[in-house]
Amino acid sequence: MSNRHRANIERGPSGKRGAIPFFDAIAEQYLGVYGENSLYGYVMRTRRSHVLDLLGRITGRVLDVGCGPGAMAREILDTGCEFWGVDGSPRMIAEGRRRFGYSARAHFAAADAAALPFSDSIFDGALCVGVIDRAQQPEAIVAELGRVLKPGAPLVMAFPNLLSPYALWRSHVFYAGIGYLRRLQARLWQRPRRLDLCSAARLWTPGDARRVVEMQVGTVSAFAYYHFSVFLAPLDELLPTAALATARRLERLQDTRLRWLGAGFLVKAQKN
Repeated sequence: MSNRHRANIERGPSGKRGAIPFFDAIAEQYLGVYGENSLYGYVMRTRRSHVLDLLGRITGRVLDVGCGPGAMAREILDTGCEFWGVDGSPRMIAEGRRRFGYSARAHFAAADAAALPFSDSIFDGALCVGVIDRAQQPEAIVAELGRVLKPGAPLVMAFPNLLSPYALWRSHVFYAGIGYLRRLQARLWQRPRRLDLCSAARLWTPGDARRVVEMQVGTVSAFAYYHFSVFLAPLDELLPTAALATARRLERLQDTRLRWLGAGFLVKAQKN
C-alpha cells in the first residue's frame, strides 16, 4: 500500500459525501495499515493506544463515531463494555459486522455523525477519531457526541494540529497540490477522477478544539499529542526506514514543551 494511500486512510471516515465511495473501496484493507512496520502503521497504533489510555477504565456502552471496520472494537469489548460503532461508509460497517458478528456486545450502524440515531444521554463513553478534519459540520458532530453521552461520561476526540509544520505541509501543500493536479489532469484528458482525499483538510489549534468541545460537551481534562515527524512528504515515503526510526525517537516530545509539534492531538473531556 502506497504512502499516499496510507495517508488517506489515516484521515479516517469523514462523513463527507464525496469521501464515502473512497472508504467503501478500501474497507477490506483499512485495518492492514495497523500491522505495518511503517511510519503510518506506527502512528495508527500509537494513536489507538493514546485513545484507550485517555478513555480510561469504564463500563457500559461505548460509542465510536467514525469506527471504520472496528479498529477500536476489540479493545473496547475486552474491557467488558458494549461497543457501538457508527460510520458514514456502508462497506466499513459491513466489514465491522463481519469481523465482530460473533459478539452480542458489538453493534454497527451506518449513520451521519452530525445526526446520530440515538436517544439523549445513553452512552457511558465515546470516541471520535479521524473524522473532524473533513467534516462539513464539525461543531454539529461535537454537539451530537455531547447529546448522547451521560453526565460525567468521557469523550476522546482526535484533531489534526494546525501548529504542526508537518501537518500543515502535508494537508495544505502536498496533498492539496496533488489533488489540484489530478483534477486538472481529469479535465484535460476528460477522464473520471480517481477516488482519493487529496485536498486540504481543516486543521485545528488546541485552543480552538478546547473551545468547541467545552462549549458543546464539557470540561476538557487532558490533551495527548502524537505523530512527530520531520520528514515532510514525500520524504517520508522515499526514506521510510529513517522516517519510522525518527518518529519513534521523537515520540518522547509528547511529554515536553515541544509537544505542539505533533501532527495530531487528542482531547479528553467529561460531559457536564
